[in-house]
Amino acid sequence: MCSHSSSAKKVIEKLAEKLYPFIEAEFDEVLQFHQREPLPDALIKNFHTLTFEFDLLKNTELLFVFPVVQEVFNTKHYPHFKPCGNLSALQQFVHKKEALIKELVTAIHAEALRLRKSPIHSVIYTFEYLFFEEKEKWHKMVVEWNKGCTCFAKANAEQNLEMQHEFTH
Repeated sequence: MCSHSSSAKKVIEKLAEKLYPFIEAEFDEVLQFHQREPLPDALIKNFHTLTFEFDLLKNTELLFVFPVVQEVFNTKHYPHFKPCGNLSALQQFVHKKEALIKELVTAIHAEALRLRKSPIHSVIYTFEYLFFEEKEKWHKMVVEWNKGCTCFAKANAEQNLEMQHEFTH
């Protein structure tokens, strides 16, 4: 097992078991509030898009990214290990989703400035000051692993060989 495995596990648990469920609970509060006091159409449209994009990002990470990272770290001593997913492609997808989420949060923030106290303000705060900060920490860790972890170097080399093989045959 790689020495980075425990730090990856801690961050994954924080995101998957604490932050993501917290955000989902906040989404539910906004929907309940919206039933009592309808929010502006533009805001609620962006909010629904945000919930969809967040679910897509969360599910991609929970089902693909996090397991692939854990596979890479937990198979250090297996010489014929090949990761089941292309981590760099998954990370590119995640970055695109996060950029879209950031745009949506900015649009919601602009609309929410006109509102009195609403649970939407809490959602904005959570994304701006918790979600994006935690995701930035995660991405910095992945960059460091790509630079200095032999497990990641081996996994990336295996993926590159597979891609070259696919293009040449």
